[in-house]
Amino acid sequence: MKKVLSALFVCAALVLVPSAFAGSITGNVIVTGYGETWNASSITFAAPGTTLYSDGTLAVSNSTAATMTSFSFVPPGSANNIDLFTLPNGEEFLIEGITFDQESDTFINITGWGYLLEPGYDQTLGGFSLTGTKNQTTSYTLDVSVAPEPSSLLLLGTGLLGLGMLLRRKLAI
Repeated sequence: MKKVLSALFVCAALVLVPSAFAGSITGNVIVTGYGETWNASSITFAAPGTTLYSDGTLAVSNSTAATMTSFSFVPPGSANNIDLFTLPNGEEFLIEGITFDQESDTFINITGWGYLLEPGYDQTLGGFSLTGTKNQTTSYTLDVSVAPEPSSLLLLGTGLLGLGMLLRRKLAI
């Protein structure tokens, strides 16, 4: 009985105690650009964009230049592994998929998902929305999902392991 109980606590500890990782990236970014051109299958960025707003861990990017990458979105898989933007602090958004696109001579709207990369943090899954109007002003909004903090899970797992060891000692007496 004691061996089964010990094995159960060790298994629970291994499942609940993750290896240490950096925290997840949180926040939103809004970038505005000028002079973009598009057609039914691609968008071309003429100049760097500017970060108008950012918060969370991305707040260091306020009012910085954003290097935009031109890309094709037809067929839908053609935009995979494309950096949508790169910021001077090292943040970048890697497009993994496009979920919706609408295009005309005066309007474009593309949404999709991908991974945000920021130095010192784990890559984090997020979505993006890219909208352009006939005055050639384009805005790009990035909404990054929040993930659970690994250190909290580590603390919980360590506490459960301690309780298991205490229970084992009491049963051994």
